[in-house]
Order: sequence, then structure tokens, then C-alpha cells
Amino acid sequence: MRNGPAIRNPPIHYGAFYWPLVIVGFFTVLSELFRSGVLARTPGAERELAAFAIASSIVGVLQSTLILAPQLPNVFSRSPAGNRVCRGFLLWLCGLLTLPIIFLGFFPAGKALIGMFYEVDSSTLEDIVLYLRLTAPVILLTGTLCYWTGLLMQCNRTAFITILNIAQFASVVFTLFIGELTGLRPVVYASLSQAIPMAMAALLGFGIVCWKYRAPELQQHHQLSYGEVFAFFWPAALSTLLFVLNRPLIFSFLSSTAGAIAAVAALRVALDVCMVFFHSMNQFRNVYVSFGERDLAGVRKFLLQVSVLMVATMAFLVFTPMNEVIFGGWLGLRNPVKSMAIQAFSILCLIPLVIALRSEFHGRALLARSTRLMGVASLISLMAVVLACWILSAINALNHATAAAVLVFGFVTEVAVIAIFGRKSMAGFVRHRMSPDCGR
Repeated sequence: MRNGPAIRNPPIHYGAFYWPLVIVGFFTVLSELFRSGVLARTPGAERELAAFAIASSIVGVLQSTLILAPQLPNVFSRSPAGNRVCRGFLLWLCGLLTLPIIFLGFFPAGKALIGMFYEVDSSTLEDIVLYLRLTAPVILLTGTLCYWTGLLMQCNRTAFITILNIAQFASVVFTLFIGELTGLRPVVYASLSQAIPMAMAALLGFGIVCWKYRAPELQQHHQLSYGEVFAFFWPAALSTLLFVLNRPLIFSFLSSTAGAIAAVAALRVALDVCMVFFHSMNQFRNVYVSFGERDLAGVRKFLLQVSVLMVATMAFLVFTPMNEVIFGGWLGLRNPVKSMAIQAFSILCLIPLVIALRSEFHGRALLARSTRLMGVASLISLMAVVLACWILSAINALNHATAAAVLVFGFVTEVAVIAIFGRKSMAGFVRHRMSPDCGR
């Protein structure tokens, strides 16, 4: 934990750390939107988008466990021993996470399992399997990039993380352009636009860390163990894993409804647009870890200001003609997928309010290194989502709009669980951090 006198920083101080991370999330989501936009303009766009949605959600489930991986080097890589343990832990973790992709993409039993779970036609199934084969290295590349990102966070070099993601986005655009120009199949260049840019970003991240990273003066964690790292990491990883697992589960329920292809494609695009705001609010966990111990009140004030801005921006996109500009113009969607995506997005605009509360609870848990409740709350949230989808399917009420409402319901459930069961510990944490003697 960081020690030092309690301080108060003006919002611009937190903004200098936070907004580069928001830009990172923006370009990450923009890459997904760009892929969706390119696929939306191909012949048989509905089938291409649906195959991409299902395949990328499978990879995304495993990749999601690494969302908080940058916090490992940020928190623990404060000595040569801490560095070695963090690198080793991430290497083993990424290797294990890659095994399911190899099974699903390269073995007949894996292909049969996908077909049984999603009930898609044979052509779509072949595209899903090919996507998994081409993106098999992505997990290991993501873990490598997370390690470099965490070191840059540790020394407050978040502007270079932004540079990394801008370069990665440019590589995505270039790969998609070359793929179209050379006449590759859409599933091929969509897959390569994930693997190639990730490899480039990991290599560039290594160069930036060698150039700009400086180890902290105060050396810590000289006797760090894998067990200590695992105890810190697994609840946070489970939390993000269970959140991302919502997508393939909901897509699975949707795939058995009437008009399934259009519904899955529309919800996929609406979620991609919504993720711009989701990732922005999620970055507050990093602000809490870096500054919350010294100035919790200032961090919370900054969170409130940004939350108001995000909600106002989403309202502008929903209740003005900008929704037609984005979904019909920029993304090139055609009806009925376009109108369905707009409807789903109008429901998902409730998410930033819930994510603001979720990010605050997660940030405090990471700061206190008490992450177990995060995993438990996410598990209960996932169970609520599955139950809601089952009920809606049973009464033939599940569609793109109600599926979006189920996602919001899942977040509300998670926040409610944390608020109820974590009330005492959170209140004690706030009183301690707000104390004038905190950090002395």
C-alpha cells in the first residue's frame, strides 16, 4: 500500500491521469465498432455480424479475466522479486486461458460443442471455428500488453498507454483495409485485425517501458508469493469474467428466438457503442488504486463530475438525431438491424449510472486488497441474468430490447449485493481514509 500524508488534488490532477485511460478505452471500443462497421457493409452482413459476435464473445470471456491484470504489476512489481512473480503468474495464467480456445478451434469435439450451444447453421459454425483458430495467440499477447501497461500506470506514464492504443487502432484499420483490398474472407481479416495489432502493441509497449519506466524508490514485496498474487487477483478476475460471460449466454438464449440473426447482430453493435461509456467509467478503479488512499473525498468528487458528463453525453446520443448518424451513417447499418440496435442502445444508456457505483465499490476493494465480495456479487449477478433470460424465453418475450434490459438488471443486482453485504466494511474504510491521521 502507498503511504504518505493525506493530500487534496484539484480535479485537473486526476484528469491528467484519468483521461488518457479513457482515451485508451475509447480506441479499444472504436476498434470493435470499426470491425462491426466493415462487416455491416459486406454481403450477408447479418450472418457475418452474428458469427463475429458469437466467436468474439467466446474469446472475450477468457480475455476478460485480464482486464484487471495491469493492477498486478502496478501493485506488486515494486522489487525484482515482485517483478519475477508477476511475470511468471501472468505467463502461466495466459497459457491456461489459451487452452479452451485451442480445444474449441482445433478439435472436432470443440466444434461440436459450439454447434450444440449456439444452434447456428453449418456455414456460420465454420466461420466461428476459423475465427478461434486465427485468434488463438491473442490471450498471451493481451497478458504481455497488460504487464507493460501496469508498469506504465505505476510510474504515472498513462499518456504512453494512450499512444499504445492509438497505434493499435491504426493497425486495426490498416489490417481491415488490406484484408478487404486483397479479397480475403470477412472472418479472416476480422480475426487478423485482432491478432496482428495486439502483437504490434505488445512489442511497442516493451520498447516504451525500456525507455520510460523507472522503478519506485521505495522497494516492496521482496518475498512476494504466487499465493498472495492469486488471492488478490482471482476475485477481480472472476468479477470481469462473469460480466463478459453475460454476452455469450444472452446470445445463446437469443439464438433460439424468431429473427435470431438480426437480434444478435443488433445487440452486438449496441453493446459496442455502449462500451465506450462502460470502459470510461470502469477506469475509475485505476484512479482509486493510485490516489484513493490519500484523497478519497477528492476522487469521489471527480467521479461524480465525470458521471454527470457521461450520462449527459449518452442522453444526447439517444434523444437526438445523432442516433441515426451513428448507427445508420457511421456504422452503415440497415433496417431492421439499425432500428433494433437503436432501441437496444436506448435501454443500455442506463448503464453509466450503475457502473459509477460499481466502479467506486471495486476501487475501494482493490485499494483495501479485499476483493472477494467482487467475485461473489458478480456470480449472483450472472445467476440473475440467466434466470431473467430463462423466464423471458419461456413467455416468448426475449428479444433485442428485453435482452438489453436484462444486462442492466444484472448490473443493478451486482451493485445491490455489494452495497448490502459490503456496507459495514465500506463504511469503515471510508472513515479510516477520511481520517486526518490517515497515511501518517
